Order: sequence, then C-alpha cells, then structure tokens
Amino acid sequence: MFHFTIFGASEVTLSGQGQVVVTLFGGTDVRKPTLAKRLMQERHALSSGKSDPNHNPSNVDKVLNVLQGNTPAGLPRTEKRRRTFLLTIFGCVELKPPSIAEEFMDMRELVSSGLISTDEWDQLVGRLYQMDDLDSVSSLTLFGGMGEAAINEEEEIKKIHSAVGLGLIDEDEERALRSVVGRDPQQVRMLLRQTAFA
Repeated sequence: MFHFTIFGASEVTLSGQGQVVVTLFGGTDVRKPTLAKRLMQERHALSSGKSDPNHNPSNVDKVLNVLQGNTPAGLPRTEKRRRTFLLTIFGCVELKPPSIAEEFMDMRELVSSGLISTDEWDQLVGRLYQMDDLDSVSSLTLFGGMGEAAINEEEEIKKIHSAVGLGLIDEDEERALRSVVGRDPQQVRMLLRQTAFA
C-alpha cells in the first residue's frame, strides 16, 4: 500500500500490510495501530499464509526489502520484517501512538467479541515480539523532519476522562486505566490484557 501527501496535509493509520508513506512538500500524521488491531492483522496474515517466510512477496514487500537492505528483490521476506517505510522530502511526518484508552477499548472489543482467546493472544504477542514487529518503522528524510509524538500523562488522563464522559469506559475501568498511566509500555500491555480478560 502506498500513501502520498503532496503540497498538503493528511493522516494515515498503519496497517499490517507492507506500506510506503511518501510526503512531498506537506505534512503527514502517521497513526500507529493499537496492539489489538496488530494482533488481528497478524492473525489474518497467518491464516492467509502471508506471514510464512516462504510466501511470495508483493511488489511493496520487494521495494521495502531493497530500501531497507534486507533480502534482494524477488526473494521471500524473512520472519523479522519491517512493514512500513516513510519517505519525507521537504515535508514533515509525525508518528502518533495510540492512547491507553484507545488500546483498552480495542482490546476489550476484541475480547468481548470472542474472536480471540487468552492463549492465542499470548501466542500472537510473543510472535510479534520475536519478529521485533510491534513498533518497527524505517524512514528516509531529506530536507524535512520526522519524529514521534509521545503522549504525556496529562493527555492520557484527559483521553481516559473523555472516554468515560462518552460512556465508553466505566468507573472501574477508568481506575484501572489511570493506574497504568506513566508505566513502561510492556507493563501497560500486560495490565491492559489483565483488565480486558477480567
């Protein structure tokens, strides 16, 4: 998948597919998917055979492999792969992680739908960690800027409070989410998992 921004501004949410995001004389906000969405993307890739190292790579995969100095074009990609390449020329790109509230709501929805069990959840998370494929992004910036916007604790609390006000999170869940604000990302994932599967 290619996403182009030329002389303007746009926002794109990363998917689990091979992606190239090109920004020329403009600005792009690149939103990282929640862990729940990443797990479903990986699950789909496994079921369709696209996560198999013997899978014939797409044209986008070939381009990404060459740009990132991995395997030559035409060869199957390895288990450890980078799925996104950001090319910025005379522009600005900002990576935006999901908030704790967004992580939890997607996680809770996935769990309540019955689409995934705790065992499968743990297996898929372990697989993503093994492939170093949770937050990995490659980029090339020429005459521009690229950075990641971290969400501070105050913003996290505001987003949680907003979700409560909209009736998306109850008071018990609010207390649980507030308790993980400011924690290490891996600790946050573990505590959110416990809360979602409770």
